[in-house]
Amino acid sequence: MKKTFSVLLSGIICFSVSVSPMFSANAVETSADSEENPYRHEIELEYYYAENSMGTNNDGISARNNLLNMWGNADYPHNFENIDYYSTVIDHITVNFTVEGIGTDSELVDEDGNVKEPYYAWLCGSIGANSGWNIGDKNIPYVEIKGDGDYSLTWDLESDSETIDCLILQTNINYYNYVPEDVEASNILDSTVRLKVNSVTTLQEGWTRYGDANLDGKVTLADCVAVLQYIANSDKYYLTSAARESADVFNNGDGLSGQDALMIQKCDIGTISPDDLVPPEQSAETTTVAEETILITTSVETTVAEPVLE
Repeated sequence: MKKTFSVLLSGIICFSVSVSPMFSANAVETSADSEENPYRHEIELEYYYAENSMGTNNDGISARNNLLNMWGNADYPHNFENIDYYSTVIDHITVNFTVEGIGTDSELVDEDGNVKEPYYAWLCGSIGANSGWNIGDKNIPYVEIKGDGDYSLTWDLESDSETIDCLILQTNINYYNYVPEDVEASNILDSTVRLKVNSVTTLQEGWTRYGDANLDGKVTLADCVAVLQYIANSDKYYLTSAARESADVFNNGDGLSGQDALMIQKCDIGTISPDDLVPPEQSAETTTVAEETILITTSVETTVAEPVLE
């Protein structure tokens, strides 16, 4: 049977695929939007806040928080273990934190009062096979800092399960700009700048919510779009290994295709149950039925066309 798959990410996504008849005729309600979401399986790692975990980057001025840094040396002799060194993280690690002591400032200013760049915070370090230190390194997450307030960063990991070798919450905030005039600064603790970590979370081991491609705890049209974006441009619209496993609902194990997106879309509109998205070995026997065409409207920055597959 001919399979046609084309993606126009600037406006309309339209595709035809062969699908499995694991459908029920009636609309099905899901509990993903219930008051207490049972499908968001995030666990919190133990974190012990210590004020002396505040430090600076190698430039000696940019504020950072050492969540786990056992790589002390002669120039920077301290080890920091505010997270258990043997903690295992799966799929991603999320750090929720509060910036204090910079007021409403949001830009890095030099000695002459010239704006150099916005304030940023990012996660860096080494987690198993995942390593990065600067904004622009693969998968390194960053957020623009708009003054004092709460922020969140999620590092998507390429491997399934890893231990943390080093994890740092880094910023480009020059702490010398926040030292009181009557204080002769000797280290960052003489300034008002503080990066306070509120929680560190990761995915619960062994959990898969089938159809939840963006891992937000529910199956919606957004998951369908995430799959199509990944198929069109996996470098730009990256999905972690856990996300790919969750989205692989048609012939589980053969990778992502438009058929997976179609199954997820059907679950979203209620023509199939979330239970129908489980792997084939756990479902009723499947057979191929006639082609179906669905139309999905979305808005993305680029336009990509996939070739026709025979």
